[in-house]
Amino acid sequence: MTINLQLFSEDAIKNQTANALRKGIRSLKKVVEIHKAKIANPTLFYPGWNAQPELKRQGDIKHWLKK
Repeated sequence: MTINLQLFSEDAIKNQTANALRKGIRSLKKVVEIHKAKIANPTLFYPGWNAQPELKRQGDIKHWLKK
């Protein structure tokens, strides 16, 4: 898989329309809210959460916090 890093450059952002930027921001806000909800109550999203090893649960939470 190849990722075009130019998509993430400041020049690329300058070329996007205001609507495209707003849509991107809304999308990222939704992801943040989902991750906050997962951190607050992971069993709602993963019924077997408590059966997972502690190290796995800590790793998942660390991942959600990072995103």
